Amino acid sequence: MSLIPGGRVDKFGNRFERLWIVSLALDVIDGRLSTIKLEPLGFEGEGVECVVTQTDGVKIYHQCKIQNGNKASWSIAELAKNGVLQTAKKKPESDPRCQFVFISDSTVPELRDMAMHAKSCDGSSGDFARHCLISKSARDSFNKLRQCWALDSEEERDAALALGFLSRMEFDRGYRQIRQH
Repeated sequence: MSLIPGGRVDKFGNRFERLWIVSLALDVIDGRLSTIKLEPLGFEGEGVECVVTQTDGVKIYHQCKIQNGNKASWSIAELAKNGVLQTAKKKPESDPRCQFVFISDSTVPELRDMAMHAKSCDGSSGDFARHCLISKSARDSFNKLRQCWALDSEEERDAALALGFLSRMEFDRGYRQIRQH
C-alpha cells in the first residue's frame, strides 16, 4: 500500500507507532517486559521511539517507520539514509547486551533473514560466512552493511563486530503481527 504524501501519512505513521507501543505496554502489564520508556531524553532516546527493558534487565531499542514511501521494502542504503543502521550500531556499541528492533509495514528482506541467521552462529563470523552467506547476493548485502557501519569488508575483526551487531537486530512488520495476548 502506498501512502499519499502529506499530513495524512503523518497521522497513519503516528497511529502505527502508537499501536506498536500499546502492544509493548501490554507485555509490561502481562509481566513479559519490566518497563517501557517513550522517547527517553539524551542518548538513550536518540533515533528510537521507545526503550523496553526485559525482565532480565536487557534493553531493547525500538524504532518505527510505517513505510518506505511508496516502496514495499527497505534496502540497506535506504535504512542507512534514514539513520536506522547508524542507530542500530550505536546502541550495541554503548551496551553490549542491548538489542535493536526496527518496526515497519515495509519489509527488510536483505537484513531480516541475515539477522535471524546471525543469531544462530554463536558469534563465529567464519561459520556465518560459510553457512549463511552462501549466495553472492547475501555476501554483497553483508558487505554493504559493513560499509554503512564503516567496517572493513576484508578484516576478520570487523566481520565479527558486524555479526555481533546484526545478531542483536530484529525486523518486524508491526501491528499486523502483534503477539496474541
